[in-house]
Amino acid sequence: MEGPMIDDVEALLGGDFGDDRILRQIRRACRNGEVVSNYERSYVRDLAEKHLRARPAPEPARPAPDVEIPAPRPAPAPRARRPGRRLPRPRLLAALAALALVAAAGAALAPGYEPPQRAPALTVSTDEASYGPADLILVEGTSGGAGAVSVVISGADGAAVWSEELRAGAGGAYSAVTVADPAWGGPGTYTVTAGSGSESASSEFEFTG
Repeated sequence: MEGPMIDDVEALLGGDFGDDRILRQIRRACRNGEVVSNYERSYVRDLAEKHLRARPAPEPARPAPDVEIPAPRPAPAPRARRPGRRLPRPRLLAALAALALVAAAGAALAPGYEPPQRAPALTVSTDEASYGPADLILVEGTSGGAGAVSVVISGADGAAVWSEELRAGAGGAYSAVTVADPAWGGPGTYTVTAGSGSESASSEFEFTG
């Protein structure tokens, strides 16, 4: 028997609070030493706190202290501005240009500063890093402008196995397609070289033979 709980159950039944059927079942379980579920315990506890245990009356609200609002102070009279001294226009422009040069020099000397790099005018690459026999190879790149680009594929021994003269478009892009030929000389690292005028670029790919 659970003393405090059965006392609350008896008081609730006597005051006709809650569901009598549930309360009688809980009373029977307490008297017979049976297990009372957590739900039944919460049911009794909530009813007892609501109907049996007196709640303290709320404390009266304390009056707010009077707050004295200070009187606004008169704003000070604006002072008369003295006429500024203006530089002549040519001297003003020269001063601004000097400040711009100083700012640019400071940025160049700042830690971690890297001047902008000019992208190479001529590039060449392949669409894959490795090819097998009879695979299609896409060779593409960019040049400094419209013009002729010579593209050569060489084997590991430096001998050319394929070459073609291409013409770059207005945007400088060029491309060509060839086939990985088993007759090139077997597997290995092959080099693609592009040349245009005095510039050249290269990239590599693997041929599995």
